[in-house]
Amino acid sequence: MTRFAIATGTPEAAEAAVAIVERGGTAIDGLVAAAFTLLVTEPLFCGLGGGGFILLRSPDGKVEAIDGYGAMPGLPSQQPPPRAGGLAVPLPYGDGIKTGIGHAACAVPGVLRALAKAWDLGGCLPWAELLQPAIHHASVGHRLHRNVAYFLALSAASIQGFSPASRQVFFQDDGITPRAAGELFVQADLAQSLQVVATEGAEALYTGSLSTKLVSDMAAHEGVITAEDLRAYQAVVRQPLQISWGDWQIFTNPAPSRGGERLAFLLANSQGLGLPEQAKLLRRAIEQGRGLFQSGTTHTSAVDQQGYAASLTMSNGYGSGVVVPGTGIALNNSLGELELHPEGLHYPPGERLESNMSPTIAVHADGRVIALGSPGAERIPTAIWLTWLNLSSGAESEADLIQAVASPRWHVEARPEGWTFLYEPGVAAQTLAAEFRLRPFETLDMYFGSAQVALLNRAGTVQAVADPRRTGSVGCL
Repeated sequence: MTRFAIATGTPEAAEAAVAIVERGGTAIDGLVAAAFTLLVTEPLFCGLGGGGFILLRSPDGKVEAIDGYGAMPGLPSQQPPPRAGGLAVPLPYGDGIKTGIGHAACAVPGVLRALAKAWDLGGCLPWAELLQPAIHHASVGHRLHRNVAYFLALSAASIQGFSPASRQVFFQDDGITPRAAGELFVQADLAQSLQVVATEGAEALYTGSLSTKLVSDMAAHEGVITAEDLRAYQAVVRQPLQISWGDWQIFTNPAPSRGGERLAFLLANSQGLGLPEQAKLLRRAIEQGRGLFQSGTTHTSAVDQQGYAASLTMSNGYGSGVVVPGTGIALNNSLGELELHPEGLHYPPGERLESNMSPTIAVHADGRVIALGSPGAERIPTAIWLTWLNLSSGAESEADLIQAVASPRWHVEARPEGWTFLYEPGVAAQTLAAEFRLRPFETLDMYFGSAQVALLNRAGTVQAVADPRRTGSVGCL
């Protein structure tokens, strides 16, 4: 009988999780091992220099939210650094955007603290053991996945070519050509950094040898992260938002995440609605400011027979183009994501930034537990909401999960030319032609997220399904 299931971003991450649970680890151990492996195998979407959120359910039924997202740098000052935000560059993503890069675009990273906190709350194997698969893949290399190569091709000229250390990681030996899908991708410096984290724990990045290198690089390039910022950073455990849906209790990410707020609003107001009313509801949520834009993310969901469930979303933003020399650690550009800060960067140093990430756990009165979530920028809450609408009508088997994840999706956006309804094949969009401009997609597309779902059903068995829109993968034991 299957006792552990995980849906995650890459086959290497799924295999790492299964190997750890096979050695006696919990679902939380498996999740942490998968997360570290994703830092190696999806390096443009997450990293030691990024942030993330985790929803964690323990066997006693308690659900907690772990906030490991970026914080405003600048301590010991009480005012945000005047140069925060970085250098604005164009990025040919979607209809084209601008984003900030460089050392002044980096928020204080938090994902390592979040993973350590999750391990404290639900792990049982030694910390160092959880990093070994990631260290292996960084040392010997892996074949670069197509979704990573796709984003690298878009962003290399604007972002990854910014610093010499970044070019060394993400470009071929000529220093001009971005690495390609299928290419063997070795990250020797990152392997050494992960070994330091395995030995020193999370402190390596906040008070240890890696923090010294990060702060030195910041000081040399008019960056904004200080030693005080790193020393002060801690993961925060919060009470999640909770929404009732029939016999289900749905838990999602609380403030300061705005994505959880939007998802809660959609869930609370959408029961029994048809497509036209759903689209108008989403438009109202966006008009009221429930949710923000956010870029590159990755999601992992895991459950086990003990009753553990975990939902993890991580992000490095678009990337700052900064890799700390000698470490392989690529830093986020959370301060440079201009769409997230339309009013400017007015956060005091130490305060958490807002986010759209919405890891979610649902618990049924009959004992079923579902962990779900998605990457996908502004579409994160929409992807989770639409996946949930499919799951809520039947979540008993792997076939139910496959249908829920693979069903066509849609989204509503406010664009200069008017409200636009974007949709995949199979959505009856013509009923909305009077309300929205219609923007069809020809196939299922990663633009609409990549929902990862794991289920503990009433019989005590577990299943997981990964979204076909990206290179997701499932691991079961």
